[in-house]
Amino acid sequence: MNSYLKEMGKICGLNEEIRIVYFSGNKRIEEVHPKHKLLSTHCGRRTFIVNALYLGIPAEVVMKWTRHSDFTAMKPYIKIVDELKEKEMNKFNLKYSPIMKNGECFWRRWIKFNNVRLNESASISMDFTFD
Repeated sequence: MNSYLKEMGKICGLNEEIRIVYFSGNKRIEEVHPKHKLLSTHCGRRTFIVNALYLGIPAEVVMKWTRHSDFTAMKPYIKIVDELKEKEMNKFNLKYSPIMKNGECFWRRWIKFNNVRLNESASISMDFTFD
């Protein structure tokens, strides 16, 4: 089955070179492979777990589906999802950044209303002013 996944990946053009670095004792070993060579059923399993947790499915339910016997095995996946959520929240912080006007903090956002773009500035006290 893994050989079929690799073949499908190659057909789909997953040819980006991936660098893998690991150590054997003190010796640093670096390998470069096309992405399709790294596809496997286990890769699909890990992707499923991360996506399920990211969608908010409880870890206990995912553990039953994937037959993980203990919570310790799920911790790395939960850490990945927590990092993804933090990254997504940072997008919010970039889009809704504060704007200072006359020493007062305003939050600027663009809203679409009846196919007209309005530039709306709202102060922290939620008084609305329009530019």
